[in-house]
Amino acid sequence: MIYNDTPYSVPFGISVPFSVNQTGTRLIGSFRLPASGGFYLYGTAGRILYEKLGSAGNVDIALGKGEYKVVVRERTSWGEMMDLTLKLKWSAPEEVTEYEEITKYREVPYTVEKQRTVVSYEKASLWQIIFGRK
Repeated sequence: MIYNDTPYSVPFGISVPFSVNQTGTRLIGSFRLPASGGFYLYGTAGRILYEKLGSAGNVDIALGKGEYKVVVRERTSWGEMMDLTLKLKWSAPEEVTEYEEITKYREVPYTVEKQRTVVSYEKASLWQIIFGRK
């Protein structure tokens, strides 16, 4: 995590600008406020990328390369302390090996024996077939 500037106070809260220069980075942290409020993550264009409302919560957000700003605000100012814990976590790039199974078929010639069936016919009368005489 590279701080662009020091954290500074905003009305009823705190703002922490930072930049991420490694892919696969996660922002992990927690916040606790004395009154109801929220946790906001802003991107480079000033758009809210993540929002969690309440007086306390945990965050775990995947981030890409870029400039970001975390703002934690409460709805009213009680003059009490608020807690904000943030850390960036990333893993070293690792080599990924992918395997693909390929099956190839080919036609193999083989020989087939030709067979012939011979049928012979013999003339006989119906009475000869019934009584079995020749």
